[in-house]
Amino acid sequence: MLRLHNPALFGKLLWPTFVVKGQSFYVSTSGEEEFSGPQNPGASGLELDEWSQNHYHLFDIFEHDVPLIEKQGEEEFDEHHEDFVRAWEITKQLAHVWATALREKFPGEEFIVVATKMSGPDHPVFPS
Repeated sequence: MLRLHNPALFGKLLWPTFVVKGQSFYVSTSGEEEFSGPQNPGASGLELDEWSQNHYHLFDIFEHDVPLIEKQGEEEFDEHHEDFVRAWEITKQLAHVWATALREKFPGEEFIVVATKMSGPDHPVFPS
């Protein structure tokens, strides 16, 4: 059963604070004043740094019973397990919330919010 493990972080992701640093936009879970901007010195380009800093793993926020299964020689979460299906629905809703919040806070800007199922962008993409 999917159980909320970190309600404070989940609340901050539901009502995100977006911070602008130069040409980059970041989600701050600690408040705008404490956010220092790019954190990934190995990132090549702003988009990669934004990707690196603005991603969250829902299974770090929720406890779950999703087993790992072997797929193409690697272990992955079983995407057919009911907890995984529920987490994916929550992920898509969070992406929609972020796209809507960005559109409202920065009406003249264009953004792409990507939700991922596993390790790469598995879509959907929510343009704002």
